[in-house]
Amino acid sequence: MSLLDDLKINFENLNRQLTEAKRVIKLKSLDIKETASIRLEILKQSRALDNLYKDLGKRAYDAKKEDVDILYGDYIEKIDEATARLHALELSLKIENVDSQRFDDAYSGNFSEPTKEDRENYIYIDEKDLK
Repeated sequence: MSLLDDLKINFENLNRQLTEAKRVIKLKSLDIKETASIRLEILKQSRALDNLYKDLGKRAYDAKKEDVDILYGDYIEKIDEATARLHALELSLKIENVDSQRFDDAYSGNFSEPTKEDRENYIYIDEKDLK
């Protein structure tokens, strides 16, 4: 055999091996794609289920809020307190932004006293309520 015949055989072997590698990679990539698609669908379904649980819990809370049961009364009180705290904190953040502007004005010499409406919007939270 000549050198060219050996080279031709080597290229044919290389071509066969590359073709086989291409086929294996294609099959593996299809498997990976299918697995990823299934995982994405699982994630979507679990999120949908979580949303259903959340909606069910909210409806149960709203229904039991009016007719307080011994089993749920504690939770309803805790949820009401947490909701009130959240609302108070949101309002205090808005007031803080207004007070910050008032401080900036006072620092620059443009001080104005809080109006009656501003004072009515102040929310005082006892420290023991935050624990």
